[in-house]
Amino acid sequence: MEGDFNPHPPFDDKKDLFDQDESLPEEERFIKITGERYDELIMDRWGNKLNDTPWVIVFLLEDNIDSRRAATSYKSLARRYQGRVRFGYVSYPDEELLSATFEARSIPFTAFIKDGVAYWYRDFA
Repeated sequence: MEGDFNPHPPFDDKKDLFDQDESLPEEERFIKITGERYDELIMDRWGNKLNDTPWVIVFLLEDNIDSRRAATSYKSLARRYQGRVRFGYVSYPDEELLSATFEARSIPFTAFIKDGVAYWYRDFA
């Protein structure tokens, strides 16, 4: 398993990177997160965590080339870390409330959620 990970998988801008591969179990998918899905899967609106699995959430613009390139890497990571870390993306203009909650000011923007606490780049500096 260690030898097959490519941090820069081939990029095909003709392929829709945001389509879900239904043949994969949900734990391996790079899934779309909406406000409702966030409340169901990650944390409810009162701040209670709903599972013990860490999450990586990426805020993307679906038509942006940098976002599409990032999506290929995150999809690969989702398969590699299945069962240990879940990966999801938020479509930036469609989910303004989630984007504001995480203070997503640049695209792509990555947040990490573990034990009900969200971290993003400024928390690591």
